Order: sequence, then C-alpha cells, then structure tokens
Amino acid sequence: MTKLKIVTPEDVQKALATIMNCILDLEKAEKLSHAGQLAALANAWTSLRRQIFEENKHNDMENIEQRLEILERRDRERRKEPIVVNLEGK
Repeated sequence: MTKLKIVTPEDVQKALATIMNCILDLEKAEKLSHAGQLAALANAWTSLRRQIFEENKHNDMENIEQRLEILERRDRERRKEPIVVNLEGK
C-alpha cells in the first residue's frame, strides 16, 4: 500500500483519486463489492473539489477587491495633484 502525505485539501483530493483508481483496477467481481465505497469516495472527492473551487473563488474576489482599493486610492491621490500648465510655449 502506498503511503501519502496529506497536508492540504489538494493532497486529500489526490488520495481519494488514488483510492478510487485502485478500486477501478480491481477485477469485475471485486469492483461490484466495492461499488458503495467507490460512490462514497467519488462523492467526497466532488465535495472537496467544490470546496476548493469556492475557496479559490473567494480568494480571487478578495484579491480583486484589494487591487480595486489600490487603484481607487491612486486615482484619488492623482486628482489631488495640481495641474501644471506651461505658459511659456515650450
């Protein structure tokens, strides 16, 4: 049996995929006896994938909001700067 180091949600996802692949590699009769286990693992994998997606989406939104705040701050600072006009024609 392969030992997997699990630290992140992605590691759990890889471990679930590895176990599911082991079941799928079994002979037909053995696959049937593990059908319920395979379904539960697939459900766990899907739920974890959804959670990772939502977390990434949330992090992306936070990054976008932070960038927008920086741009708005720069725009406000730029608007406060006086306009310099050269009247000497140079």
